[in-house]
Amino acid sequence: MLDVRRSAASWLGLSRHYVTAFTLNTSYGINLLLQQLPRGEFSRVVTSTIEHNSVFLSTMTAARRLSVPRQVVARTAGGELDLAASDRERAVVVVNVVSNVDGSTLAGLAELTQDVHRRGGIVIVDAAQAAAHSPRLVAGTDVDAVCFSAHKVYGPSLGVVVAREELLRSLDVSFVGGGMVSGVSRDGFDLIPEEPWSLLEPGLQAWGEIIGLGAALDWLRDVKPLGHSPHDHITALSASLFQGLSEIPGLHVVNTEPAPVISVWSDRVDAHRLAVFLSQAGIMVRSGYFCAHYWLTEVLGLPPLLRFSLGLHNTPEDIDTAVHTLSKLLRGLR
Repeated sequence: MLDVRRSAASWLGLSRHYVTAFTLNTSYGINLLLQQLPRGEFSRVVTSTIEHNSVFLSTMTAARRLSVPRQVVARTAGGELDLAASDRERAVVVVNVVSNVDGSTLAGLAELTQDVHRRGGIVIVDAAQAAAHSPRLVAGTDVDAVCFSAHKVYGPSLGVVVAREELLRSLDVSFVGGGMVSGVSRDGFDLIPEEPWSLLEPGLQAWGEIIGLGAALDWLRDVKPLGHSPHDHITALSASLFQGLSEIPGLHVVNTEPAPVISVWSDRVDAHRLAVFLSQAGIMVRSGYFCAHYWLTEVLGLPPLLRFSLGLHNTPEDIDTAVHTLSKLLRGLR
């Protein structure tokens, strides 16, 4: 299992100062970290408007537990966190690096992390959307923890936390159980000192899923879809899909540029209805708010959306079929 732990950290481009722990999913990992941060160390919890509920909700409860204010800030046109220097003092900053709505990326993560560290804070990253196709976004950034889900990298259902050992050892560990202790007395216990990842792993672990994650990461390192690198393959498909969807009359594209996830809506046809018809045509999409309720309903005021998510299994023919089918549906449905 140690090889899989190292493989996950290596895939993200993080150094030997990081250790990998396994959880249920991205949301669970973020909550495990936030709900065990030491009280009295931080002055605020900071997140942004364009967050998945994994981050948006967990930062609410974390701020309450720590008895500190919670700040929700916008991102600039260039993708940076619009956060004043004074608001970085002893801050717990929790943000995604790739949006699950439109694939937009966070700019300036390395510089943000350095500044927050200088001011006594920490940075925790939701990399659920970045782990498969954009791990470079966190590589070498010195962030305190990166959380993602194994199914996002073509593996089984499993949560992954790659964190600095210093952060894990600072936690006020309260979620405990077998597998993380070296000794137990009537009223106390000793944690395993040489296995910092065990601080997030009470009880029996999902060994089969962990093995599966290792195999998925090995596959990702070697796969050449249609003879291309995964990055080049996904980039080409994203550009083609973005252009095709942008040319459909009456269809609004949320994205401002191509990305592996592209969300759209129509003025005339409900997204849920479109999703059903596309499914019947063998085209798998998702409809709704994608667990980004605050951003989509409160900030942007959008109706339920239709989202296309690209993977390494997709082909240029898939793009042509999806665009043609959706265009035909919109012409025929009233």
